[in-house]
Amino acid sequence: MTSIKNIELKPDEFALYFAGNQGVDLDALANFLKRVSSVARRHGGELVIVGLHEGSLVVKLRAIARSKIAQNAIKEFSDKPIDGSVKVTGLIAAIAGAIIWLMSPTKDVTPIAKAGAEIIDKHQITEISVVTNEKITVVMNEAIAKKIKKKHEIRAVGRASEKRQIAKIVKNQYNLPEIEIMVKDAHQSNLTNEVAIVGDAFHFQPDGYHYWVPIYMRPSSSVQLHPGERYRIGGQIKTLNGQPDQIIAASADLITGGSTK
Repeated sequence: MTSIKNIELKPDEFALYFAGNQGVDLDALANFLKRVSSVARRHGGELVIVGLHEGSLVVKLRAIARSKIAQNAIKEFSDKPIDGSVKVTGLIAAIAGAIIWLMSPTKDVTPIAKAGAEIIDKHQITEISVVTNEKITVVMNEAIAKKIKKKHEIRAVGRASEKRQIAKIVKNQYNLPEIEIMVKDAHQSNLTNEVAIVGDAFHFQPDGYHYWVPIYMRPSSSVQLHPGERYRIGGQIKTLNGQPDQIIAASADLITGGSTK
């Protein structure tokens, strides 16, 4: 079993240490490493796995500048002059520092923190640490995982509540009647308003309703609609995906002397 204190790292490497009596589930580990890689890319680096140690699992990762990958000119930083090693150390510090910061329980729940908390919660790992040549930092344990899980649950409940509140505000703002009431009004010839031409078709927005709906007279009707005139409409409303799609008017009585509704 590899000890966290015995991990040997080159200047361009850091490690993730998973403490526990069993190994890490492969899918869970892959998901966590995917999040770690995303953090590295945001800080200008790509990561490659250079070592895996079973038991208390150690994943050793090497950071490579993305520009060198793009140029197909990847070289070992240990072969570089001193100033090159300093740059590599700075890249490792940036990536490791970002991982530590993003997994902090004092922050909003991030994808990498959620992935780490799930490893603790479901896979019998007691602790996750970020290891560099400078320090060892515990980024996830049972206490932190509980805080992350609780924050995630609160946020999920808050989002659901927010969606319900937005739907309520929208409904109140537009005072949208139920579609069934609009259909009933059409059957009872209680839809009134002006007819307008939108594009190449007549449209109708019944008084008190939010919807502009294409309107057609039944072929058997001799009534001709005129844009700008008010009518009392009766007939059938056809819907599409639960929304009014067409009004097929059986009757259209011209209204004179202003609104009657």
